[in-house]
Amino acid sequence: MQQFFIVFLVSICSYTSALGSTKVFELGDSFLDVKNEGIWFVKCFAPWCAHCKKLEPVWKQVAQFLGPQGFRVGRIDCTRFPNVCSEINVTGYPQIMLFKGDEVVTYNGDRNRESIIDFGLRVAGPPVRILRDPADFKDVARTYDNFFTYLGDRQGDLWDKYEAAAKKYLAFNYFFAASPSCAEQESWEFSSQKIKLKKYPAVAVYKDGRFQLYDESNQIKAEALRSSEANSESGDEGTSLNHWVNKERFSRFVKVTAGNFSQVARSGKLLVLAVLEENKIGEMTASMKVFRRMMEEVSKMSSEKYSNKYQFGWVGNPDLINPIVMERIIPPSLIVIDPKNEVHYTSGDLPEKLTEEAVLLFLTNIEEGTIQAEGGSGLFTRIQRTYFQARISLEDMWRGNPILTAVLFGLPVGFFILICYSICCSDIMDADDDEDTHEKKD
Repeated sequence: MQQFFIVFLVSICSYTSALGSTKVFELGDSFLDVKNEGIWFVKCFAPWCAHCKKLEPVWKQVAQFLGPQGFRVGRIDCTRFPNVCSEINVTGYPQIMLFKGDEVVTYNGDRNRESIIDFGLRVAGPPVRILRDPADFKDVARTYDNFFTYLGDRQGDLWDKYEAAAKKYLAFNYFFAASPSCAEQESWEFSSQKIKLKKYPAVAVYKDGRFQLYDESNQIKAEALRSSEANSESGDEGTSLNHWVNKERFSRFVKVTAGNFSQVARSGKLLVLAVLEENKIGEMTASMKVFRRMMEEVSKMSSEKYSNKYQFGWVGNPDLINPIVMERIIPPSLIVIDPKNEVHYTSGDLPEKLTEEAVLLFLTNIEEGTIQAEGGSGLFTRIQRTYFQARISLEDMWRGNPILTAVLFGLPVGFFILICYSICCSDIMDADDDEDTHEKKD
């Protein structure tokens, strides 16, 4: 009890008296002097930004949850303190950043309470969390759907590569390591699955309720095959372990959102997506649920054959995919996207005719090259995509507020017509004046 009181007293007397607070702190120029002290979770915003206003109640909930856990949650008005935002490299609004000592990590996920809090707790901790007992794995598996673990002495080449991968992907995944004494177990029981390791050290990933080991020899072979097509933009640069972590860090059938789409696209796989439509509270019709279950079953059936080539998932908002195919998709629908080449494949079958067998045949045809890809990264395609996005934005604005849209676009057009009319009328009047002058002279 006495120790608890001392800890409580120290927290109250901390530098800014912010530790343990549940309010959002208004930050200014002095933030640059204290940003390396403790853990700061900061939202950079502008008062005119609609997305910033929408995030405000969520950010207050984040402060209420993380404040008592030692986070200093604050916000900076970049219109009032542009020098501060420039110094910490703010590139857009809203921008969420976590400061941990000299380390700065920017959040790029979905702007909901759960995702932001999970990011904060994950990044605030060490890149690799140590598990002291085999029973800890069960607790971890009950808490996290997807994570990586290292088994063995924390030294040597494999450990160095694992630690580097953990630092790189800490913003997106959890990484654990078993203590040396814990790693001496003859077998590991993982969610009712027993795994016997042939040698230590070893690296494994837990996802979809299964424990999968990293095979360095297979990854080196795979890396040799893709070396001629290496692309740093796809996120698969670096060591074979780094490449394996990048490909295995998503579950078999993942929900793709605006917040994680870029990361899923960097997995180096083709994306097989069920395009569905959720309402504002995350619900969908019965036909959408049936289509999603069917696609999830396909992902299970093809996991052995296509796990290294395809990443299965589903989208709850067609607007995320419409700019890629340059048309409004009617859900439920199926689309396969190749992020590297910016092309996509669509099935001509109606949703009710898309069975598990039909989808597997569709994927086989893509692999064999018998289906024509659409889209691409050419200049003409980029112009088409830009035009489509502009047209869709204008249509959405008209549906949301036709009066405001008419004013925004009608006034410039009206002024342009008025100017043109004035110029033409001026020429006509000048011509009439000239005729009158000639008549008087005559």
